[in-house]
Amino acid sequence: MSQTTLELPILEPTLDKTLETIRRGYRDFDKSLEYPPKLYNITSRLVQGVLKTSFRREYWPVMLSPTMAVISGALFNVHGTYAGRLYGPQLITVLVGPPGSNKGAMRLAKTLGGLVDKDLLSMPRPESDNEYGDDFKYKVGLFVSADASSASLIDIVSQAGGPVVVFETEIDPFLGGAAQEWKDLSSMMRQASEHESWSVIRKSRQVHIERPHVAFVISGTPDQVKKLISSAENGLFSRIQWVIVNADDHWQSPKPNYDEVSPEEKIKPYAHQLLTLHQALRKRKLPLEFQLNTNQWGVFDSVWSGVKKQIRTSGCESTLDSVVHRSALAAFRMMMVETVLRNAEKILTQSDDLKTLEASDEAFEAGLSIAMVHFENAFRVHESLPSTTAVLTQFIGAEAFFDMLPSEFSRKQILEGPAKEFGIAERTVDKYLSQWVKSGRGNRHPHKHGYYQSQSTLTGVTVGFL
Repeated sequence: MSQTTLELPILEPTLDKTLETIRRGYRDFDKSLEYPPKLYNITSRLVQGVLKTSFRREYWPVMLSPTMAVISGALFNVHGTYAGRLYGPQLITVLVGPPGSNKGAMRLAKTLGGLVDKDLLSMPRPESDNEYGDDFKYKVGLFVSADASSASLIDIVSQAGGPVVVFETEIDPFLGGAAQEWKDLSSMMRQASEHESWSVIRKSRQVHIERPHVAFVISGTPDQVKKLISSAENGLFSRIQWVIVNADDHWQSPKPNYDEVSPEEKIKPYAHQLLTLHQALRKRKLPLEFQLNTNQWGVFDSVWSGVKKQIRTSGCESTLDSVVHRSALAAFRMMMVETVLRNAEKILTQSDDLKTLEASDEAFEAGLSIAMVHFENAFRVHESLPSTTAVLTQFIGAEAFFDMLPSEFSRKQILEGPAKEFGIAERTVDKYLSQWVKSGRGNRHPHKHGYYQSQSTLTGVTVGFL
C-alpha cells in the first residue's frame, strides 16, 4: 500500500490475506470466510445496534451484508461520483449456504426496513391522469417481490418514486418463470447496478425508468446459485456481493425464553432511526453528494490496483478483472452507506443547507474491508459455476501451480495430470511454465525433449498426479 497518513489497522491485514489468496490459489472451499472481528466495531452505530439484536454473535456475518443492502435501498436522494458517473448506494447481496446454515437470520435486515416500507405504503396514491387509468395502479413500499415478470417489476418500480429493495429469502422466485423472463430479469439486475434505464411497452405506450435505484437481497443454496448465474462470464456475477455461510453443526434449543426480548422487538428503535433518516432524505430538494478526500482516493486506487496487479501476475483469467472493478464500486457504495448513517444528525438538522458529506476514515476502512471479504467469497462461488473457459484457473494461481511441479516432468504429464484435474487450460499451462522458467525456478531439460527440471527438489503435495 502506498504511503499515506491514514491508519487502517483492519484493512491492511485483510488486504494482505486477499493478495495471498490470489497468489497461492484458494483451495479450501469448505471454510467460510469471516469478516475481521474488529470490523464490526468500526461500522456505524446503527449497523452495530442491528447486529447486536441477534441472540447469537455467529449470526452477525449472515446479517451484515443484507443489513447494508437494505439500508442502501432506503437511502433516498444520495449519490457520489465514481469514474465520472453518478452512483447511488444501492447494493446487490446474495447469501449462499446449504440448508441449516442460518441464512434465515437475514430476515432481521428486512425487519429493519419494515417501518420505511409501511410509511411508503401509507402515502396516498396519485390519481391517474391518462386514458388508460393505470399509471398508478400499485401502492409501492420499500420491499418488492421478485415473484413477478420483468415487465411487472418495471411497472412497480416506475411507480415507487424512489429506491426499492427486492428481498427474497429463497432464489426460487427468480427462477420460477420462463427462461426468457429470467434472462430479462438478469439483464435488469445488471442494468440496475449501473443505474441504466429500464423500459417496457404497455398498451401501446412505453414505461420508462431513466435511472432505476434498486437494491437486491437474495439467499439460496449452492445448487440454486448455479441456476441463478449461468457462468462467471455473466456480468451479474461480478456485480454481486457474495456472502458464504456454512451449515451450523450446533443444536439450538427452540425452548422460548419469556424473560428475553425478541430480536424483532430489539430492532424497532433502529427501524425508527432508519425511517427518520429516510424521511429527511426524501424531503430534500437536491441530492446529497458523497465524497472521499484526496488521501482516501490515493489509498483506494493503491488497494485495487494492487489487487488487479496480483491477479495479472498470478495468471488468473480475465473474468476476475471485472470482479475487481465492481468490487471497488461496491466498496465505494458501502462507504456511502456508512457515511450517511454516521451523519444522520447533520442531515436531520441542516436539511438542504447540507450539500456534501465526506467519508470518515473509519467509514472508508469499513466499506473497503467488507468489500475485500466479498471479493474473496467471489473466488469460492466462481469455482462452483458452470465452466465456459477454464473455471478453476482463477483459483489455481501461478504460485500454487509451481508448488505442484515435481523435480522432473514433461509438459504432457502436466496436461494429463494436475491441469486436467483442476481444469487449467492448455494455454495457461504454457504461460505458467514460461513464467516458471523465467523466474529461475526451473528450465527445459537439456537432454529430454518436452521435459522440464527444477533448480532444486520440490515437495509439491500433488506429485501423485504424475
